[in-house]
Amino acid sequence: MSHDGQGPDGLPVSAGQRERQRAQLARWLAEWQVDQAMGASPWEAGPRPPGIVREWGGAGGGGWGGAGLVADLAAEPAPDVGQIRLLAPAAMSSSQVRPLYVAILARDAAGACEVAPFSRFAEPAFAGEWLTGRAALPLRVLCLWNTRALDATILATSWLVDALSLEELADAQAVRTHLTEGRTLPSALAARVGPPLFHPDDPRHAYRYRETLLMDGIGRAGGTSYERDAGPNDLRRAAEDREPFGTPPPPDKPS
Repeated sequence: MSHDGQGPDGLPVSAGQRERQRAQLARWLAEWQVDQAMGASPWEAGPRPPGIVREWGGAGGGGWGGAGLVADLAAEPAPDVGQIRLLAPAAMSSSQVRPLYVAILARDAAGACEVAPFSRFAEPAFAGEWLTGRAALPLRVLCLWNTRALDATILATSWLVDALSLEELADAQAVRTHLTEGRTLPSALAARVGPPLFHPDDPRHAYRYRETLLMDGIGRAGGTSYERDAGPNDLRRAAEDREPFGTPPPPDKPS
């Protein structure tokens, strides 16, 4: 049984769509390989991402986590739906060294918010990640599969950097609903999520695990995980015959 040539709903796709998925996966794998070669700490003392507001240092600063970053938190607007915010280092575990941007998708009366993190990569890894169309690298891909409920106290230690447009917010909500309720995505939106994830040896499983741990580190400070168990479209059953990861699919049968 082969899952090659399926869309985010597990339905057959055209040859053109399949080729787009392969090219998209190749670009993501190239980014992953570079990321792994660089090691775990390229962000630790690096410059701030281009095109994003907020200074990274200030007096006594000089990098991510510098003292100057916390000076103006009290002046920040209250968290609200549609905002894109940069979490302060105090909101994350000490092992997390990269800046983390999140989009607020919903907010309850007590101030708790559903947030989704942005990926560190320019390409979406799988169907739970959505290509926003933004030019700034830190805001190109939103990880709806990793949505969490964060307490207001956590988001109080963050900076407002931008906001989703009404159209962007609606698209993000549509992808989220697709993941949680199985609703079919419009074709234009389906073309902006990542390729399907099936093979157990696919390195995207390792990426997903690490990103889950990253958000777990914030969740332990007062959040709730919405990460779902792998379903039939995420992982082949252990007893199913399969080829090694990267094996080309068989040629299409003539119609």
